[in-house]
Amino acid sequence: HSFPTRRSSDFIIPTILDLLDISTEPYDMDGSSLVPAIEAGKVEGRLAYSENLQEWETEENALRQSLRTDEFHFLRNLHDGSEEWYEASTDPGERKNIISLVQIYRKRELLDLRKVMNDKLLKGASSNKQWSDEERSKIKDRLRRLGYTS
Repeated sequence: HSFPTRRSSDFIIPTILDLLDISTEPYDMDGSSLVPAIEAGKVEGRLAYSENLQEWETEENALRQSLRTDEFHFLRNLHDGSEEWYEASTDPGERKNIISLVQIYRKRELLDLRKVMNDKLLKGASSNKQWSDEERSKIKDRLRRLGYTS
């Protein structure tokens, strides 16, 4: 099967384990198996997460989180607290940031996505890093100061 969607690689290991009939429950995985989508013949509502937490990168690329679906691309810049939102169907080149409209008309969805990002950041999603209590405290404090949590 071929799925005309944006791709993320977080499904590879869960899919292989699912095909081998090995449960992923004991493991803290970001992705999920594609076996149900393969069996159904379609993929719907998949949320792809990525992050760059390298402070030595250029400022525009450093400390950035991203969530993407077939419908939108939501970015959060942790170095300055700014956010970006691009609609995939009307702005595939990501030239018009409509975060101000999303903050008004899709506020609940935006809050839910911020929570997903907060959870992934606190969990050390991409790096499999285990944060110390001090690091977790600093992350929570920074998220609070940037207005992402209360």
